[in-house]
Amino acid sequence: REALSEGDRLRRQPMAIYEVHLPSWRRTAEGELLNYRDIAPMLAEHMKTLHFNYLELLPLAHHPFDGSWGYQVTGHYACYSRLGSPDDFKFFVNAMHDAGIGIIMDFVPAHFCKDEWALVDYDGSAAYEYEDPREGEHQEWGTRVFNFGRNEVRAYLLGAPLFWIERYHIDGIRVDAVSAMLYRNFMRKEGEWLPNKDGGDSYLEAITLLREMNRRIKEAHPGVIMCAEESTAWSGVTGSLDEPAGLGFDFKWDLGWMNDTLSYLASPGHDRPSKHDKLTFRGLYMQHEKWILPLSHDEVVSGKGSLVDKMGFLDYPAFYDKVQMLKVLYGFQVGSPGRPLMFMGGEIAQGREWGYQRSVDWHEGEEELRGKVCTWVSDLMGVYGYHKPLHAGDDEPHGAESVGIQRTFEWTEVENKEACVVSFVRHWEDERPVLVTCNFSAKEYSNYALGVPFRGTWKVLLNSNDWRYGGTGSGPGNHSELLTTTDGRWGWPACLWFDIPAHSCIMMLAPEDFKASKTEGDAKCAEDFDAPKD
Repeated sequence: REALSEGDRLRRQPMAIYEVHLPSWRRTAEGELLNYRDIAPMLAEHMKTLHFNYLELLPLAHHPFDGSWGYQVTGHYACYSRLGSPDDFKFFVNAMHDAGIGIIMDFVPAHFCKDEWALVDYDGSAAYEYEDPREGEHQEWGTRVFNFGRNEVRAYLLGAPLFWIERYHIDGIRVDAVSAMLYRNFMRKEGEWLPNKDGGDSYLEAITLLREMNRRIKEAHPGVIMCAEESTAWSGVTGSLDEPAGLGFDFKWDLGWMNDTLSYLASPGHDRPSKHDKLTFRGLYMQHEKWILPLSHDEVVSGKGSLVDKMGFLDYPAFYDKVQMLKVLYGFQVGSPGRPLMFMGGEIAQGREWGYQRSVDWHEGEEELRGKVCTWVSDLMGVYGYHKPLHAGDDEPHGAESVGIQRTFEWTEVENKEACVVSFVRHWEDERPVLVTCNFSAKEYSNYALGVPFRGTWKVLLNSNDWRYGGTGSGPGNHSELLTTTDGRWGWPACLWFDIPAHSCIMMLAPEDFKASKTEGDAKCAEDFDAPKD
């Protein structure tokens, strides 16, 4: 952990995150809960097979209502006892660490439970919470709000994440519902909230609490990862604490990317060209924060359906086509700047939405097609972790001249909305760049001309339509090689011609001598541009 605090190592590492609700990840055949010690070896082996290196746990602080999934906490300093004792949980953490897996745990300071036997009205009055419901009530969630301005409450909340880090050796904290701590009027109508002392809507006391929490944790435990689930356009969530508006988090969930991408994929095929900007808009803001790209539990519960349900939802495609679209989604997620996060069950294209009272439908993973989706996820995360261009420059897609970092992201096909095709190159220093091409349409394009920045032989790393992943086998297969031509796309020094299968993601590795070919290509482009025209 301390090694990650050196320089910018924390941000340059691959982070493939597997999100898990531990009570429902796996249960007995009778539906009974397993112990932390029983779950540990199975979960560690599963994650290693899929090449995930971080586990994000829905809250395991003690909570009385299982239907809150752990987000309505009454025991901030106690681990969830239905899965075992504190020593059992320590065994679980050690097993994850022995497998090379870091643990991030959700922390929920935005909600204060109303259970009478807990801290509410502790001394007969509002001791830990605000008394006025215009400050102290989340009607949407049925919870109250901690009094963030009271020193005793601040000490209680600041101590809780430190307790988990120090006592249980947790490697990271994700703070839930940060938006509800930034704005006094978050999800409240006019007349249901009180302005701050300056007359504004910012939650000044909660903001200073978040900044102090990040400062204290970073000072006491360098290398611990701090993440924020924040759904608004607040600027500076991952900004430095030296900045007036910086909250000091390492990473922020990009909920905009998640909502836009899923909305695009749920649309009927004939509507997607008109929604093309949902795929490309992120290019305008992707350098504003340091991102995690989540496909989280929130999107597969409460009647929203599973991820595979969402694929072409309004088009009623065949199940096979839904699965192919799901694989493209995963490829687009892993290829884009940001750390990929996948909720349990997504790796097997689970058909039902998640239910907190039952296990993941692991029997579905035994089906041939779903098993091959799991193989796709494993290979995809393996390629992501091995090839630095896919992760090391996540936070500087447009470059950072002040520290000598060139752009790490480059569109090569961004405007072909009618074809529903996007393509981009990921760069990092002297590493061979990686080309990512996604076809979100049901059409196969034969001999598609794609402009690329380097001449020479490109190697196919992954093709989601390969037989290995349950595809039809069309398009360039894994490990095949493609040679560029000098014509085909104006403005590019080289062009690749290849078949792009329907609903597919293809990743390719640039030529070994890509730097030399880039120089030659630039010279040729300049030569062609300067040549006299007839």
